[in-house]
Amino acid sequence: MNDLKQKMQLIWGISIAMLLSLLFPYGWIVSLVLMAVNTYCYIRYMRCPYCQMHLPIVQRPFCPHCGKRILD
Repeated sequence: MNDLKQKMQLIWGISIAMLLSLLFPYGWIVSLVLMAVNTYCYIRYMRCPYCQMHLPIVQRPFCPHCGKRILD
């Protein structure tokens, strides 16, 4: 995954699937698994492409660590 927008879409997609899984019986089990996958994806992929520092949950157009523009 190269693009930050693709990474954000992946994390949002997993979050939506996690919420939808709660509509089914025993969906909480699937939701727990998806929550673990979502946490892993966030830790692994949500980094600044320039300085490789973790980005905050609230997305800003600039990296808070190096100050370079990360979102268009």
